[in-house]
Amino acid sequence: MSDFSHIVNRPETGNLTRRAPGSLLHFFTQATGKPWIKWLFAILLVPCTPVSAQVIGDGYTKLGTWSPSIGTSQYGPYSANTALNYSWGWKLAAWQSTPTDSNGATCNIAGQPYVTVDGWSGYQIQPGVLIILSGNLAASTTTGTPNATANVATDNYSASWDSKGAITADWLSPGATSHCAGLKRTVSGNFYALTGGSAAMNVTYGIYVSPTAASGALPTTYLQLHKTSGTNQQSVLNFSNLSIARTQCALDTAAVIAFGDVTPGQATGGKGIAVQSALNVNCTNDAGISTDVSYSFTPKSQAGDQYTLPITSMADASVSGDIRGFLGVNAATDAGCTNKASSVPMDSSAFGLHTLTSTQSWSDPLVWVLCPRPTAEPGPATAAATIDVNW
Repeated sequence: MSDFSHIVNRPETGNLTRRAPGSLLHFFTQATGKPWIKWLFAILLVPCTPVSAQVIGDGYTKLGTWSPSIGTSQYGPYSANTALNYSWGWKLAAWQSTPTDSNGATCNIAGQPYVTVDGWSGYQIQPGVLIILSGNLAASTTTGTPNATANVATDNYSASWDSKGAITADWLSPGATSHCAGLKRTVSGNFYALTGGSAAMNVTYGIYVSPTAASGALPTTYLQLHKTSGTNQQSVLNFSNLSIARTQCALDTAAVIAFGDVTPGQATGGKGIAVQSALNVNCTNDAGISTDVSYSFTPKSQAGDQYTLPITSMADASVSGDIRGFLGVNAATDAGCTNKASSVPMDSSAFGLHTLTSTQSWSDPLVWVLCPRPTAEPGPATAAATIDVNW
């Protein structure tokens, strides 16, 4: 570096021009903050009726158990064409208006769609938000035709939901637009529903929230188990006061780091040329869910090793020096041209972990260090990278 140079400032570059021995060297590097937006959803549900407000995160959260049981008494006669049209066995549906006896009893009146999202199946509250059941149902209906004491027979029904809400039922009414089971037996004339029929469930329930779901208040949704038998029977679970909260973080840091004029002698001693900076972060966490937040640093120009970012000549792409970063309370002490515990990884790996349990802001001290190489040639030199905040 005997015949070194003066760097003339340009946006995003350092420009080296020849002058007498003992002249100056000035580098630029640019770091732009690029916050990644990842939503943390929250939705509420508690294991009782009605459900009171609480906030949970995205993914699946088990919220409680539901064990409704319905019994029936003798009614009739009914005409044969009602055998499949109504929920003599059982009907389970979700509604966003108060469920009535009519919509609960009729197999071809559908409620909220039962959909699969991200491998989870359930009754849709809104796109990406599902009521998930896991457990089983058993039901029976005893009928006589054409009167209450003739040709008496019992139909038995079962259904189950796996751990992700997928339903398997031994029998549903053909063509029904909902989870609904009419009579299994063939009836050609009038029939009677007899005392002793039942429908019972034993399920855990919860909410699945997809990362694609929109935030905000959710409509009240009712989950209704219904069984037709004269004075129809039903049990309703009320999901009200539900909302989705969002966690979001924003990163603010200097977009351009100017190292000033550098003399060849400043490259000695292993300290390099240090510039003070900071990573300033603001995170909202309305859900109150414990969330890990970290940074990552990704080269956009030539990559170096785990802890260095080369700064390259714009004339011939040769490496003029290396940029290092040091983060945290020991950054100023550790800053130099060797690896330390506070060194910032330059290979996209996570560092600088924080754990949120509420809305928080913080500022982490950051020191950038330029370590010139003895082989550096005069001329423009530049480096670029992104710093991301991840959660």
